[in-house]
Amino acid sequence: MVRTAVSGKERVLAELGIVVAIACVGGGFGLFTEPGTPLSTRLMSAIVVAVVAWAGVRAFAVIGATSARLIGVSAIWGYALAIPLASAGIAWSVLWLAGGTEAALGREFASVWPKALLAGVGFFALFFVIYARSDRAEAALAD
Repeated sequence: MVRTAVSGKERVLAELGIVVAIACVGGGFGLFTEPGTPLSTRLMSAIVVAVVAWAGVRAFAVIGATSARLIGVSAIWGYALAIPLASAGIAWSVLWLAGGTEAALGREFASVWPKALLAGVGFFALFFVIYARSDRAEAALAD
């Protein structure tokens, strides 16, 4: 079996596929919507929110990692700063769209942001492990 290196585009598409799959599972169980919401609405809203959130976190992560490398520190520090900032922005945006300024700046933010942060850290950890395993496998095949 011939194995080639995974390109950046392939990694982005793989991440997108994983995010959509997890959103489908969560949406199917109704984790993100009110009880009684039709399945099609649950799935579509879960997929849209997950993909938009993933894209936002990914953009912050790329900017953070690049900035960290420019100042001479590990890219991990860029991610460490990007994930909390992006999750705060996502939590604030979703609350603002759902309930206006009162929801976005009120007590709801204090309960939603830690959940968004946990999701961001979870996805980062998942992709970190996947990429580390992929890189090690490619290095072993190259030897």
